[in-house]
Amino acid sequence: MERVIELKQDIPIRNKVWKAGRYRVPNDMSSLLADWLLKARSDITELVSAEPSKPDLEVPPEVEPEPKADPKEYMQQAMDEAQKFKASGSIPEKTEEKPAKEASPTRQKTAFDKLQELVGSHLIEIYSDAGNGKSRLAHHIATEAERSGKKVLYLDTEKSLPVGYEKQLKNYEIHTAKTAIELLKQLISRVRRARDEDLNLIVVDSIGLPVLAALPEMDMRERGDAFQLMASLRFQMMGFAFEHGLAIAINQPVSELSRVSIRGKAPKVAEGEPLPPSGGKSEFMAKLILRSEAVQKAPKQSIFKLVVYKAREHGQEYEFARFSIDDKGVSIEWKN
Repeated sequence: MERVIELKQDIPIRNKVWKAGRYRVPNDMSSLLADWLLKARSDITELVSAEPSKPDLEVPPEVEPEPKADPKEYMQQAMDEAQKFKASGSIPEKTEEKPAKEASPTRQKTAFDKLQELVGSHLIEIYSDAGNGKSRLAHHIATEAERSGKKVLYLDTEKSLPVGYEKQLKNYEIHTAKTAIELLKQLISRVRRARDEDLNLIVVDSIGLPVLAALPEMDMRERGDAFQLMASLRFQMMGFAFEHGLAIAINQPVSELSRVSIRGKAPKVAEGEPLPPSGGKSEFMAKLILRSEAVQKAPKQSIFKLVVYKAREHGQEYEFARFSIDDKGVSIEWKN
């Protein structure tokens, strides 16, 4: 019975090249050669049909006539040629067929990648009043970075995340102490140790709330000590970022009392100016300082914008990004 086989690419055998195309067997190609090709070169040889598919089937011209040989001699020669090409790499060695691997999807750029692209390896600070999405944003950046292969340390002083969210992070630590001074010393020590660990990102959530909560009970000396310790903590976080990748400090603004004139003295912050993050002049250790502001707060979705308080490339109040929080999680829209 006449068969039709198809060669998907040119095949050189001895002093002849069989061009890619369809061949009738045995009219255009011998049965022995066809059988060998179907067995040894199944990767590029296919049996199309047992009968010609078209009466006007076109057969590519041969380079030169097929050499006539005894069938046994011909088969041996063909096998010898196969071994020769296998050794040279032209014919891959037959192995057990395995399902083709799916192409791995291109990894999408994470918030960690975007921030590092914008500021390099440095300290970033995000601040606002309570309820403006800071902790959820920091948690999203940390978990997304961890899923992408980064090693993250999340230091929590507030426990303001939803219950169970801490379990989504491999290295999550609660830090608490009887006084804000003790807590700051504890955080400084932990970040200092982290500089010798194999990490890519540290998040401290937050550096300011413990101090602000205890401020009314502190005397002037204790307040001065607290601000110096906040500066030391920022310094250690900045050093970690220089060495490892990124550090993100979550913070709160200074008190609204900074706008009030006390005993006839001019207010520290004029009306209409944005309140700075707490901690005094050490805030400027961060290369990028963003303030989170609510755009929309609703049960199903809340939207916030991150505006610049300090950035090398943008002036104050430039809208740096927006992020939304809903039942699916956090998503970020970068303006850069």
